[in-house]
Amino acid sequence: MALIVLVNPPYSFWSPGKDYLRPFIGTLPSLGLLSLGAVLRKSGYRVKIVESASLGLSFSRTIDEILRERPSYVGLGCTTASVENAAKIAREVKEKSPGTLVLAGGPHMTALPEETFRRFPDFDFAIQG
Repeated sequence: MALIVLVNPPYSFWSPGKDYLRPFIGTLPSLGLLSLGAVLRKSGYRVKIVESASLGLSFSRTIDEILRERPSYVGLGCTTASVENAAKIAREVKEKSPGTLVLAGGPHMTALPEETFRRFPDFDFAIQG
């Protein structure tokens, strides 16, 4: 049974001056990832969720949590505020675990799929809608 790690990446901001927004980021888990995880489990996959945005995990801790599981697939949620960190996670996963497939989904990928793939080639597949 394949393991899928679903990740809500840490938020990245467009400039260091936006860091003041961090305290206003919600601490609730991503309901989208939780719902997706439930559907995947029902379909026979093992699922782990790394909720780095709401838990305030660092980039390196997020990578450690993902790779510790030795997943077959990594699914990254991509909002505009997190797509750059999602791409960095994809790159690290591909470097340290080359056989792992990286899927990207979420609002940013749905709105700008072609541009996102051009800018961030480490995503293997996109999930839209």
